[in-house]
Amino acid sequence: MVNTSFKYLKISQDTMVTQVNLKFQDNFFGLAKKYAEEKGYMSIQELIREALRDKIFDDLEVREEYANFLLNSKEVNTFSSVEDSKKFLDKMRKKADLK
Repeated sequence: MVNTSFKYLKISQDTMVTQVNLKFQDNFFGLAKKYAEEKGYMSIQELIREALRDKIFDDLEVREEYANFLLNSKEVNTFSSVEDSKKFLDKMRKKADLK
């Protein structure tokens, strides 16, 4: 199984058009609200969306032969090296006046 940091890119934010209404017990809602605030979520909705994405996409697997093709092919390997990534990050930090 290949772990990807980009699993949330599978769902585009602008395609979410279905509204879902949920009911919680008051004490559970209070716990969720407190957790969302403490962890820096903008809203409980954001927390719920992330929790659902984690549940849905954590079990996804990439076929081994496809993963090997992606990891070993020079034609599709367009990722930067760790060193290049660090240089780019440093450049962006300087541009944004961050340390």
